[in-house]
Amino acid sequence: MTPKKVTQDAHTFIGIQARTSNANEMQPELAKIPQLWANFFKEGISASISNKVEEQSCYGIYSDYENDVNGLYTLTVGAKVADNATPTEGLHKVQVPATTYLVFTTPQGAMPDIVIQGWKDVWQYFETHPEIKRSYTGDFELYDERVKHPQEAIIDIYIAIQ
Repeated sequence: MTPKKVTQDAHTFIGIQARTSNANEMQPELAKIPQLWANFFKEGISASISNKVEEQSCYGIYSDYENDVNGLYTLTVGAKVADNATPTEGLHKVQVPATTYLVFTTPQGAMPDIVIQGWKDVWQYFETHPEIKRSYTGDFELYDERVKHPQEAIIDIYIAIQ
C-alpha cells in the first residue's frame, strides 16, 4: 500500500468514544473497538448527530495519544460536523488540527479484515520509512460509499505526519 500525501484543514467530529491501546485490542477480552462500532450502528448514533457535513460517511478518529503507537489513545466513532456543532448527551466532540497526512487506501475486501490489514500496513510503512514521523495529533479512518457492500469494501486511513 503506497500512501499519498495530502494537506487538510482542521476537522470537527462528534461520536461515541472508548479509551484503548493497540496491545489491548490484540486481546479479545480487553478489546473495545469491535463493541464501540457495534454500538454505533445498533444504537443508531449517526442519526442522533446534528450539523453533519457529510450525510453518508462515518469516521473512526484516533486522538489524545498518550505517546506513540504503543500507548493509550481515544477512538471516536462518529461523523464529521460543522465546527460549531454541539454534542448531545452521551456523545463527544473531537477536533483534529489542520495538518499533512499520508493517506493509505486499502485494497478491496471484507470488513473488518481490510481495516485490520490496513493498520498493519500503516505500522509496517513507518517501520520501513523511519525518516517520516507521525505527529500523533489525530488520525482517522474514512468510511464512505465504498463500504456499502461490506464484503467488497475500501477505506482510507489518514495518518498525520510532521
